[in-house]
Amino acid sequence: MSTHYQAIDSFRLAMINALGCAPDHIDTSGKLTRFSTNGKSGDKSGWYQCWLNQTVPFGKFGDHRTGVEQEWRSTAPRDYLSREEYAIQQRKIEAARAENLRKAKAEREAKRQALITDWKGGAPANLDHAYLTKKRVGAYGLRQYAGANSWYKGALLMPLRDIAGVFQGLQYIFPEPRLINGSMTDKIIRGTKSGCFHHIGRVSNPAGIIGISEGYATGASIHEAFGYPVVIAIDAGNLALVGEVIRHKYPRAQLIFHADNDIREEGSSLPNTGLEAARRAAIACHGQVWIPQTDCKADFNDVINQAMEAV
Repeated sequence: MSTHYQAIDSFRLAMINALGCAPDHIDTSGKLTRFSTNGKSGDKSGWYQCWLNQTVPFGKFGDHRTGVEQEWRSTAPRDYLSREEYAIQQRKIEAARAENLRKAKAEREAKRQALITDWKGGAPANLDHAYLTKKRVGAYGLRQYAGANSWYKGALLMPLRDIAGVFQGLQYIFPEPRLINGSMTDKIIRGTKSGCFHHIGRVSNPAGIIGISEGYATGASIHEAFGYPVVIAIDAGNLALVGEVIRHKYPRAQLIFHADNDIREEGSSLPNTGLEAARRAAIACHGQVWIPQTDCKADFNDVINQAMEAV
């Protein structure tokens, strides 16, 4: 007697016990599947993967909203397959995996092409854009959204490319902060970020200085103040990845990581994220770290503007 449905029921029951809910249908090919945990059609905070066609069926699931994550293994008795049945089953599993990979690749490419449409359809960046005037920097390689989606109206567009120069994503920079995913921010990323970047200025001397910053305004301020080319890695988590690809392309360059000084309030146990990430990246890429000398949370855009005000 097959225990296929017993295993599925056991997996669903484990999900219900941990998350309070489970999908009616369970995909057993191992594909990462998202589902709602609050009953709303647009919610995708729940996720699971289930591998049923194994010697011991297993899976894992969780809820991004609550942080719950759990693994599951079947304890039900299992009918063993003949060698021929096992081979057939494995071919089906591999075919399902290949199809899942094909679909995921096609979805990523469709999203990338949509972003390329936004980029190519963008207008020249308005130099009086609220973000640029607030940060007191120019528009280097930026455009401005000109599409039909009113949500992006007025956003600056910063392209993200890989080390080969292939377009991989966009950062939308809004005139003013807005509520996005539960927090106030004036930027949002669409597409691939990991290892991708924007740059200001050309590398004319492969052994010269290349600056690396987190954000656009910091990179623009550094370029305007010192003149050397700057690579914008988007955030602290991407500094080392970007540094590594730049180091590989320019092995003799002097890499300077311009850290954000994320000083915390006295007594806080939170780390100085910007400084620590820059130090890790510099060690990995044989670079240097420059940090704004300040008593409060600040980046180089902040301190350069403060210095200009003092003149």
